[in-house]
Amino acid sequence: SAVTVGEDNGNNSDDVGEDESVNVVKIIVELIQENPRVSIKEISLQIMKSQRQAERIMATLKSKGIVERTGAAHGGIWHIPPQK
Repeated sequence: SAVTVGEDNGNNSDDVGEDESVNVVKIIVELIQENPRVSIKEISLQIMKSQRQAERIMATLKSKGIVERTGAAHGGIWHIPPQK
């Protein structure tokens, strides 16, 4: 069955589920393109997940090279590097 964004499916995985990953990544990429200084808190509100879940998703996206962060933890900026 499909999992919708924000639904508790009892799976505490650090990664987003396949059904929601495309939508969540698309939202995050759009947020970063609109505002490279967007906070994890703002991202969590937009993707309707807890701040901790948003932190885990962003860590996964960073490890996959989908997003990059430069600068300080507070006041740094996000980048969307060119995909190979």
